Amino acid sequence: MRYLFLLFLLISLIALPSFSQTNVITSNIEFIYSSPQSISNHVYYLSLILKGEIINGTSAKVNITSISGYIGALGLPPLPLNGVPISPPLAIGDNIYFIYVPNVTAISLAIKKAYLACANYTNGSWHLKNLITRGIVTGISAYNNSVYALWKSSGKTYLLTISQGRVVSNVTLSVANITSIEAGNGAGVVSNASLILSIIGFPTAEAKYYVINLSTGKVLYEIPDYNNISPALVSVSGNLALVAYITNASSILVLYSLTTGKILSEKIFEGIIISSYINDKFILVEEVQKNSNRSAIGSISIYNLSWGLVYQQKEYLSPFSFSQIDGLYLNSTNLVIIMTRISVQHHNNQTVTTSTLKFITALQAPKPFTIYVTPIYHPGVTTLNISWNANPKTTYSVYFNGTLITETTSSYVLYNVTENGTYLVKIVAENPLGKVEENVSIKVIVKPIVTSVITSVANSTSSHITSAYTKFSSVQIVIVVIIIAIIALAIFLLKRR
Repeated sequence: MRYLFLLFLLISLIALPSFSQTNVITSNIEFIYSSPQSISNHVYYLSLILKGEIINGTSAKVNITSISGYIGALGLPPLPLNGVPISPPLAIGDNIYFIYVPNVTAISLAIKKAYLACANYTNGSWHLKNLITRGIVTGISAYNNSVYALWKSSGKTYLLTISQGRVVSNVTLSVANITSIEAGNGAGVVSNASLILSIIGFPTAEAKYYVINLSTGKVLYEIPDYNNISPALVSVSGNLALVAYITNASSILVLYSLTTGKILSEKIFEGIIISSYINDKFILVEEVQKNSNRSAIGSISIYNLSWGLVYQQKEYLSPFSFSQIDGLYLNSTNLVIIMTRISVQHHNNQTVTTSTLKFITALQAPKPFTIYVTPIYHPGVTTLNISWNANPKTTYSVYFNGTLITETTSSYVLYNVTENGTYLVKIVAENPLGKVEENVSIKVIVKPIVTSVITSVANSTSSHITSAYTKFSSVQIVIVVIIIAIIALAIFLLKRR
């Protein structure tokens, strides 16, 4: 769930002048939404087309008149469907699960019938199977190859568990008006936030969030207010729940234990959080801050679960082009941000908004690498230039004969050796996605220190320079010269006698 509405409204207000009188702007918005749960053998997505009006005056309002759309997949044709899909597809293996309103080409926000369906693309064509064809299916979520669906029928709300294309469990929920669900490990968060409004980012007034047992449907607790601020966005992963509390000027993210409700940690943000997402290793946050000069700065940040910053990207938001994050896709080698890139064109009181899916690799797992060692010889010391092919955002721990000599994010290190020998160089590359260790054995030669000594011999017409390992000082040389002079003088005086 996210606040695209706030972002769209903010950008619209930046782009459009203020009017003392009411001004009506016709709007046509095509919005693509995917999620980590929409990715398996293909990247599936929901495309919604919204038509309506932006009423801009002393205050701004958005009025949606109709919604249409389709389900697509990268590299595949769109799913032919007699109806309008209203949920992003959940992908499990070759199958996708989604909610749609049947037998219509467009809908309003007042939905009176919604089916749950399963589809797959095999042998060059789509195959569709309806699973629930009565009442209204209001929300779905997936966890560990099971799909959990909220179904309203005969005035009651039921929690259905679906496995391998069939309903295997059906329990009644005790709380009323529940319309959306986020499933975790044995527990989930349900709320009265409208599914389709949550998809397109419209906040639902006074939304309530409850943690339930997925097997029994029993309510464990209600997610509480924080400093008198109501919860606005909830994301669930395993045994964790990430809850965003948003004001007009700042936001707070609180990490809860899903089953106990205990606060594990929290972080304050200076801007408005548009989207927040958690998986079992990382937290993804999109934040917008509005400047006094009617501009806005957007930031996309990834943290580990201890709030250590892993990745951050900031940009000034253009009224005509901006992004909306959809989640994080994590596999064994890459951490990828899934986002929707949105483009807005405004002309003659009309706006046309289009969008495309975009994927940003925020982090790559360390790859195997080769260690290169180049010796640089000096008398008495050999400097080793130890280098390797470095990955971005990776720390390299360099060991020399088992001793850690440095930790660096660079691609080389210099190290001095003063004794001949065979040494082991080990380098450990590590980042939040993994660790790789490489080593190499090297033979090092240290050249000796060389000095020069001048030797003079009496009664000799020649002199020579002899290399020696004993170094004489200048004072010692002067003393030797004086002694030789005295001896020469004494010989001269004896000859005169």
